[in-house]
Amino acid sequence: MSLNATFLLWKAAKTRLQRIPLLPIGLAGVLLSLAFLTVAINRNAENARMQSGVAQRWHAHTLAVLLAAESLDTALNKSLRGERGFILTANPDFLTAYSDGRRESELLVKRLNALTRDNQSQQRRLEQLASATSGYFQVLERVLRSASQGGQQAAVDIIRTGHGREAAEKVRGILQEVKDEERRLLQIREAANSATALRTQQFGEVLSLLNWLFLGAAAALSLAVLRARQQARKSAASLSEGHRLLSMAASLSRIGYWRVDVLERKVVWSPEVFGIYGLPEDHRPTLENAVEPYHPDDRDEVSACVARALEQGEPFAFTKRLLHPNGEVRTVAVHGQTERSATGSATGGFGGI
Repeated sequence: MSLNATFLLWKAAKTRLQRIPLLPIGLAGVLLSLAFLTVAINRNAENARMQSGVAQRWHAHTLAVLLAAESLDTALNKSLRGERGFILTANPDFLTAYSDGRRESELLVKRLNALTRDNQSQQRRLEQLASATSGYFQVLERVLRSASQGGQQAAVDIIRTGHGREAAEKVRGILQEVKDEERRLLQIREAANSATALRTQQFGEVLSLLNWLFLGAAAALSLAVLRARQQARKSAASLSEGHRLLSMAASLSRIGYWRVDVLERKVVWSPEVFGIYGLPEDHRPTLENAVEPYHPDDRDEVSACVARALEQGEPFAFTKRLLHPNGEVRTVAVHGQTERSATGSATGGFGGI
């Protein structure tokens, strides 16, 4: 009940007091108590919205850090593939992949540093990560120089020393610590958000009960809850039917749909997506290879767009090029939005292509 409604009730009660002198004086106290309860309920709801908003922002921030860490792992692998490809084939084209991977790695280390600037323990890990990454690329550079100057065997001799493997393991070990810390923080924030939501819910229930005791507001609340449940059942039935129609429409129109679960590290494609990408349906999409069907010049922008959407919790759309396995370059339009948990926190995304 709003304050305006309370004021109108108070005016009506005042009129009746004037007409019926014997009306209990306690009615004024009941109306005053109702006004205070109305203010308390409104403040409780506002606090709940603010707490939920803060929790969602922290959740999106944590997901952005995890995604950047996974992207760094992918960039390191790209550099390694470029290095090994050049050693095996002496084809300088592989050096492009190596250079791209190194550039991406340096940018992602800086991004991780910016994302975790409020966490001193993560900042210390990132200092170690930057140093370890630099050492890793120094080893790769030494191998490439040996391959250019002394031939394949000279490069292989350096690889056999195991220095590259040790450097890579050191980088990935620190990177895993960063990811573990972010997942730990995510669990803590989820638990705190759930506890806050529970306290807010309990306080709201107490206020609702008191409101009912004073002027039967619980009756109106029960009616509102009943209507909400009816609407939820209708919405659930509509959603189920909409999903069935969407599947039929996707099959007929060659529109695919996809879903990404960052926490479970799962990527799901509809059969139409495999067809659009030109990949067999037994292909297993992952967070690491989901952007590989795109043109090499567009992959960074695709990754950045998805990462930004997860961080900000907003819908996204883009039109980019695909590099079909048959060599054909195709243009596709992709749109999606973030997916949230029961507490309202972003956990991934879904959309169509």
